[in-house]
Amino acid sequence: MAEFFRELLENAEKSLNDMFVRTYGMLYMQNSEVFQDLFTELKRYYTGGNVNLEEMLNDFWARLLERMFQLINPQYHFTEDYLECVSKYTDQLKPFGDVPRKLKVQVTRAFIAARTFVQGLTVGREVANRVSKFLTLCAAFDTGHSIFLEHFRSYANISGLLLPLYGSDNL
Repeated sequence: MAEFFRELLENAEKSLNDMFVRTYGMLYMQNSEVFQDLFTELKRYYTGGNVNLEEMLNDFWARLLERMFQLINPQYHFTEDYLECVSKYTDQLKPFGDVPRKLKVQVTRAFIAARTFVQGLTVGREVANRVSKFLTLCAAFDTGHSIFLEHFRSYANISGLLLPLYGSDNL
């Protein structure tokens, strides 16, 4: 199941990349690391990494805004401080409309559910394996114990030593 979710994530990344290459061409290809970093962080979160989804998505939208701001205004050269200032006002400017908020809610829900589900399956598999090993050990002990008692009874019957003292029901 974990592999299934990883494949879904890989397919989503590839589909987005292909669509953006067809739509924006070289412009996207020169700036694709913004999206590659997003998917890298999503994969890291999914595999149990210490990633704050909300913060990571906020950073993605801020980086995207900075990059687009530069692309839309190529006649100017912006300092890092200026670009940081622009990204600080993202909430007020809402350059992407309500998309970041909606996407943040959807992505957070989906990834928390997927990671929790897969972790639950992993724990369940571990529990099932441990119980199975324990039951196998108990069965082996039970079988060994039964074989030992059968041999002991045979010996006791042949030698006649213990049967008169304990009786065959006690062995």
